[in-house]
Amino acid sequence: MTAAPGASGAIRQELLAELEQMTPAEQEALAEMARRYRAAPPRGGRPSGLAFVQSFLKADRRLPAYRAPAPAKAGPPAPVKRFPGRRQVRLPDAPPVAGGLQDVLERRRSSHDFGTAAMPLPTLAGLLHASYGVRELRRAYDVRDFPFRYAPSAGGLQPIDLYLVANEVDGLARGLYCYDPLAAALTLLDEGNLRRRLSRCGLDRPWLAYAHAVLVLVCNLPRVFWKYGDRGYRFAHVDAGVLAQNLYLAGTALGLTTCAVAGYYDDAVHELLGLDGRDECAVLLFAVGSRADAPSAAAAAGRAHAE
Repeated sequence: MTAAPGASGAIRQELLAELEQMTPAEQEALAEMARRYRAAPPRGGRPSGLAFVQSFLKADRRLPAYRAPAPAKAGPPAPVKRFPGRRQVRLPDAPPVAGGLQDVLERRRSSHDFGTAAMPLPTLAGLLHASYGVRELRRAYDVRDFPFRYAPSAGGLQPIDLYLVANEVDGLARGLYCYDPLAAALTLLDEGNLRRRLSRCGLDRPWLAYAHAVLVLVCNLPRVFWKYGDRGYRFAHVDAGVLAQNLYLAGTALGLTTCAVAGYYDDAVHELLGLDGRDECAVLLFAVGSRADAPSAAAAAGRAHAE
């Protein structure tokens, strides 16, 4: 179907109006996207907005090299997001994650069949530590004690922040938290029952309200743009995928029910977390909880530790 001449004129006027609202830097970025798209258009299929953006992010010999800013002399951004003045909940010692890799791979499943018993706080601590905790501190980027974590990351910059909505965790008040791996703690951002608000964020997934905890993987883009420029947008999403697999494997080894969720209302999640959706944006939800069957050995160990 061919668009009427009047329709194309209206779209042009709408684009001009949008351009006037952009900053000069945003206008330049959009112009560069258009230049790269024309230089290497899609070879087949119908062009789309996604192809337009992809042409800007890819590395191609026919296009100017992607621009990466010169690293600032002051060093990289802080590797962990901090919330001055907010109360932190120190996590208990994490129980060891047992089981051979092949066994864990065989048992890993996505499920949202959560049990009625609350998830013990030590088990949650074990999940966070094994998947995204600090493995070691060593010199990097002219920083004496730069943290390296259990999840590999582009340049070791770890641009993913882990937020957590606690629904039913023994020893942890319901509410919204952010994981601080350096302090082995959860920073409390909003206390209260957030089940209904969280459930509304999902696309027809009311079962999110019954997960004992829901993790939100958030891309902190300035943390990776500092070194890799626009290309860092790709790297951040790769890092999110790596972390998701770590969460699956650690959760399986701890006897938990786990399920990644890619379908959600972005703006609703950003509002819940207090994010701008630009420099920081949610890329994945990860529901976790105790299993519906008998308590696992890891859960029992965690409960005994808490007592």
